[in-house]
Amino acid sequence: MDEDDRQREQNGEDSLFPTRSGSGSASNRVIVTVRELSGTPKRVSVLVGGVARRRVATLLATQALELGLAPGVPWTDKLATIAARMERVNAAKAMAMRRLASRARSRAEMLEWLVSKGTDTQVATEAVERLAEIGLISDTQVVEDERRRAVDKGLSDRALADRMASRGIRTHAHSEDPPAPLSSEPGDAARALEIARSVLSRRPIDPADVNVLVRRVMGILARKGYEEDLAREAVVAALRERGLRLDQAFDD
Repeated sequence: MDEDDRQREQNGEDSLFPTRSGSGSASNRVIVTVRELSGTPKRVSVLVGGVARRRVATLLATQALELGLAPGVPWTDKLATIAARMERVNAAKAMAMRRLASRARSRAEMLEWLVSKGTDTQVATEAVERLAEIGLISDTQVVEDERRRAVDKGLSDRALADRMASRGIRTHAHSEDPPAPLSSEPGDAARALEIARSVLSRRPIDPADVNVLVRRVMGILARKGYEEDLAREAVVAALRERGLRLDQAFDD
């Protein structure tokens, strides 16, 4: 708040809402002005008191309207409690929005982060839900981002599901549907075969080195989340395409 704002608050100028009857009361529990903050037209400052005025809340203009705040309205304990909670939720939302600037977050991730920063769990939950309502937090967007990464890296459906679980998509009570398999892309078997072909095509295969190469490809597929049997089938198929006998590949 700049110096002009402070002076106007003291003078009771530029009240955003009309004065109610009885606003001339000298009680320090009566609202004397509700005014827009300079440079932040969606936020208002609420002052109470007579000669010695004090600011009791800074809220969104819509919140002040919702509470019916205006000059002449008594500043009750109930209003103070509600406004204080709104301020805490607004602060949590501001923290969350700064964090969202780097990348999309799931509801569970954002809730956990806010709580880790000292925000009350109920306040954090309300802040997350408000941001989700306007699309700034979306589990669906997180799922789509992870699906694209999975396709780019050749990950299995199981690896994608594990990644989603680590981001709270499956376990959080208010999350959207968990990720379906990558139905628009090749299935696990096709992707595993494609990876095996790619690795085997990078250099000529010496029959004497087949077992070493097979273990290498199996290890790559395992790290990408493919089951051992499926990975083995993919390697066998890729070797067949290269004209290698199965006993050459898996002979101990």
